[in-house]
Amino acid sequence: MSRTHRLLLVVPIALSLAGIVNSPAAKIPDEVGIRAAVMAFQEAWNNHDMKAIGDVFTEDADLINVVGTRWQGRANIVKALGVFHRQMFKNEQIHLGQITIRSITPNVAVAVAVQTGSGEMVLPDGLGPRKPLGEQLDTFVVVKREGVWKVTHGQNTTVNADAQAFDPIKTNWNGEISK
Repeated sequence: MSRTHRLLLVVPIALSLAGIVNSPAAKIPDEVGIRAAVMAFQEAWNNHDMKAIGDVFTEDADLINVVGTRWQGRANIVKALGVFHRQMFKNEQIHLGQITIRSITPNVAVAVAVQTGSGEMVLPDGLGPRKPLGEQLDTFVVVKREGVWKVTHGQNTTVNADAQAFDPIKTNWNGEISK
């Protein structure tokens, strides 16, 4: 058999195998683990369980909250959220939906979830109870260490409903400023 004929046989087989490796079904185990890490955050938050919150994060994690406060390290994340959950968030629940996942490497991924809330919160200035802020985007950088996916960085951003009208991707806005 000539070299050309062998290549004609081998190339389709190799391409078929590559398709299997890159198929969505081949990525399901990691996607399930990544989603589980994100949903563990929701469950721990909703149960106001700071031990479970700590289990979500790596030891060296960062968390930036909706008002730009940054907590570095698992112990500081647990301490800060514990303080807020004793009063401010004790009656609030979050719901994470529309989770999108992008794999960066086999052991690193970014997950973005749309967060909505229910219940009530009391702000540190004593005003309240208030309803949660509307939609937010939660970004989680997750890493796989010793076979387990954990959050190593998180950030929460409020979706400004007024600004959404000026999103050139989701609307027809062309950049013109009205006078």
